[in-house]
Amino acid sequence: MGNCVVLCKPKTKTCKILQIVTVDGKILKLTAPSTVKELLVNFSGLGVAVSKRASRCLPPTYELKIGKKYYLFPCPNTTGFIINPVQASSTVETEQDGGVKRIKVVITRQQLQELLKKQLSVEDVVSGMERGKNSSSVEAPSTFWRPRLEPIPKEVSDLSWVL
Repeated sequence: MGNCVVLCKPKTKTCKILQIVTVDGKILKLTAPSTVKELLVNFSGLGVAVSKRASRCLPPTYELKIGKKYYLFPCPNTTGFIINPVQASSTVETEQDGGVKRIKVVITRQQLQELLKKQLSVEDVVSGMERGKNSSSVEAPSTFWRPRLEPIPKEVSDLSWVL
């Protein structure tokens, strides 16, 4: 009766697969080496990095090696994206060549209902954001938002028994 320690060594085999992890977490498996430029033909607006937390994209001439894992992520250096710093609640990305825009707008349900009541088109809202104005009365959320709290009444208790 004693402790038993079993050491298990995983079988090592040569990995003949090139793995690409996409933005949504899917893994693409390639069996032949290729360059970053060849890979990005199918993924516009993305860059390739060697780790999840990389701050720079790999150059287009970099050869992706078999047995390694690479990550796809939005890379402003390779695609010429312009991110609008004025709107904290939205991201505007513009491709310089084709004029394609991807816009993500974060609004509350109340703001959405107000937009639907006024029957504004998406183009009206976006054009108002690009000009730095809001075309509707929907305001961007404040950076110093605080919840509305009801005051807690102070109860007067009889402390005569303590004295």
